[in-house]
Order: sequence, then structure tokens, then C-alpha cells
Amino acid sequence: MSKVLKAIVIARDDVSSTMTWSGIPNHIVKILKDYNVSVTVVDKLGYPASATWRLKRLFHKAFRTQSPKYYSLETSKYYAKVLNQRMESLQDDFDFILAIDFTEGMPFFESKKPVFVFRDASYLQLKELKYPGYENFSDDECRHIQEVEQQGFESCNRVLMTSQWSIDYCKKFYPDIA
Repeated sequence: MSKVLKAIVIARDDVSSTMTWSGIPNHIVKILKDYNVSVTVVDKLGYPASATWRLKRLFHKAFRTQSPKYYSLETSKYYAKVLNQRMESLQDDFDFILAIDFTEGMPFFESKKPVFVFRDASYLQLKELKYPGYENFSDDECRHIQEVEQQGFESCNRVLMTSQWSIDYCKKFYPDIA
């Protein structure tokens, strides 16, 4: 009898919703379960409650400007705190962690188990493509994105990208993760 793998799947938003990231997290959880992986979901992580974070969001809404919602070290520290608290109750009774489209939560997250991040593209790549909502980031915001993304990628055991195109792009900005 083979050992059943146990996984923690982390997502910022509701994994059970097919509206979250086009339903991809929902399908990934189903596929893992189809392969007899025991899955515990850690999702619905919310947003920082700090006054600075809220003011920044209000400013960007009021002036209809875009800003990377999740990419700051402040936000990464918030997510790490929330994740570390939620993970305490799980007592390391799992084999690996899969963070789906959640690199921003990884820079300060601590785990003794392997951590894999699943992404479709770098956020800098989306900016370059002028993907709606990403096209107007300032140079300063891009530096923050790159810093958080790089730290997030470096803190994981593997970064899983959905295409060779995304892999090649990330290698330009993050050669150490290749």
C-alpha cells in the first residue's frame, strides 16, 4: 500500500469559486484529489488592514490609476503572518505546499516542507503585454513588483510556469530561479 500524499493548497481568494483566476485553483484541487492527494485548502486570505494600505487603495480608486495591489513588502509580510498563523494548526502533517498564483505571499512565509508556486506569467510580463490593469505601473512600482516576485520565487523550492514563453521571460529577470 502506497503512502497518500498530503498537500496544502494556498490561494489568496476562494478556491471553491470558478471565478477565482478563471477557476484554475478549483480545477487544480480537483485534479490533485483525482490522483488521491489529500488536500487541505488555505484560502480567502483577505487584505492588509493597515491604514497605509487602505489609503493607497482609496487614492488609486479616486484618481482611477492602477497600482499593483499585492506587491509590496508590507503586503508580503501581512500574508506571511496570516499564513504562518493558519499553518500552525496543521502541525506539519503534510508533504508539500502548492501556492497558486500567490508569489506575493511567499517572501516571508516559513515552511520546513517543500513549497511550489504555480503561475501563468510574471507580473512584469503582464505589464509589458499591456494586460488590462497592469499597463500603467510606474518604474518605482515595477521595482517593487520585481523585488517581491524575486524574493517570493527564491523562497520556494520550485516555480511552476504554464508555458515555455513564461519560463523564458522569467529567466531574463530572475536568472537564479532557472
